[in-house]
Amino acid sequence: SRLDRAFMALLDNYEREGDKRETVNAQERAEMDKFLDLLDDSPHMRYVHKVLVKWQLAPAKLRDWMAQVYDAWFSNYYGGRTSGFEHVFVGEEKVNRETGKSEIIGLHNWIQFVREEARGNMNYLGYAHRGPADGTMITVKFAWVDDDPEIEVKT
Repeated sequence: SRLDRAFMALLDNYEREGDKRETVNAQERAEMDKFLDLLDDSPHMRYVHKVLVKWQLAPAKLRDWMAQVYDAWFSNYYGGRTSGFEHVFVGEEKVNRETGKSEIIGLHNWIQFVREEARGNMNYLGYAHRGPADGTMITVKFAWVDDDPEIEVKT
């Protein structure tokens, strides 16, 4: 769908390394705008908006709420080094202060996982239960290759 293609176009707009400052060029800004325009026309987002308005957690006007979504997903924070969209949908690399080693954080998106796996950049290494004893939360372990010599593993 057009929405899927617009989402996929966003996945290469980010620097994986958390110490690099993000810059957004005109094409990337246009991709973000197109994605949100298509998203706010979707029945899924309209349903979410309707529910949040009912719960008094969103402004009544869809455009006002989508502006909040835009800010939450695409505004850079931590000195311009990351955004909510990057963390959740793309994944990012940071140095663990305790171990001094790079690690992957975020990447809560199976589409990005499959995309990177198909390119030979991702190697699934299994899963583990985390959180409640009932197993409702799991984490996956994988190795993610990039242009530096170290292969980062998310555990």
